[in-house]
Order: sequence, then C-alpha cells, then structure tokens
Amino acid sequence: MVYVTAIVPYVVLVILFIWNIQLEGAWLGIRYYLIPDWKKLGEAKVCVITAARNVMFLPLSVCLSVCLSVRKITQKKSC
Repeated sequence: MVYVTAIVPYVVLVILFIWNIQLEGAWLGIRYYLIPDWKKLGEAKVCVITAARNVMFLPLSVCLSVCLSVRKITQKKSC
C-alpha cells in the first residue's frame, strides 16, 4: 500500500504535465516562465516595502510558533 501512495502522485504529475504541454500556447507560457525579461529586472519599481515586511514577519511568525509550542508542552495540567 505504501508503494501506491508514494508512486501515484508522481504518475499523476507526469500525466498532467504531458497533457498541459500539448495545449495551445503552452510553449509561450513555458518560455515566459523560464526566460526573464531583463529590462523589467533593471527597473526600480521593485516592491521594497513588501520585501521588508516579509523579512520582518517571517522570523516573527517562526518565533511565535515556537513559543506557542513550548508553552503547550510545558503547560501544567489543571486537573
């Protein structure tokens, strides 16, 4: 049973990949995904504020989840 649950997702992914690359315009999307537009990367319209927020809140969320886990483990039973 373990072999079925381990292999089936990969088989489904391969089937979906083959099916999707045969659709009309699929190669344009793949090309757009793999080849960057260097002109847009050079623009100064990069969202710096969003990047700063992500840098700030990611460690905060990790620390809070650790604190909650430790609190749950060390909490005394009230019975």
